[in-house]
Amino acid sequence: MTHGFTPLTSNAPEPDGTGTEEKEQGQLAVNGVRDSGMLLPFSYGSTKISAGRGITPKDAGHDVAVIEQRLADKNHLRVGGTVQVRSADGERTTGLAVVGIFQDSAQDPTMWMPPHELPGNTLYVPAGTAQELAAGTTTVSEAVFKIGSSDQAQQLYAEAERLLGKGSFDFRVSDKAYRTPDAGGSHRRGPGTGETIG
Repeated sequence: MTHGFTPLTSNAPEPDGTGTEEKEQGQLAVNGVRDSGMLLPFSYGSTKISAGRGITPKDAGHDVAVIEQRLADKNHLRVGGTVQVRSADGERTTGLAVVGIFQDSAQDPTMWMPPHELPGNTLYVPAGTAQELAAGTTTVSEAVFKIGSSDQAQQLYAEAERLLGKGSFDFRVSDKAYRTPDAGGSHRRGPGTGETIG
């Protein structure tokens, strides 16, 4: 799925018989999002934008990307640059304008991993762009909702259960991303988030 730049590779030796998965999966983890700031690692602060900005709803319909710092460094990419990404079926190449660079706190694994599982080979793009680059159907693996109260969290859970079926998803509520330190150093709470994982 890459063209014109080089994905990261594992530093550990590759075990025998693993090359076919890379061809089927591709070398990058391309994640379609509506708003990268809503993703829990960004909202908690474990993943941070180091240059530029994240993906926002205004990016819908635009070919833009936010890439991981290690991938940017290896390819000498900066905000304003362009990466060429090939569709999963190999039939077309899309130029993605780099609007942001982020740092993932996850360390590179010490054992061999396929390129798409390395934290540095992650790109965030608008959801429509991810659908265009995907082969076949795309699936939703995570949905994050910003809600205002615990009552709304219960309503969200009930509706998700009605739509998805009882016990078919993991549901978590957290207000950590919205707690802000007050003058005394303690945290006050703002609206929470409900996270539904399929």
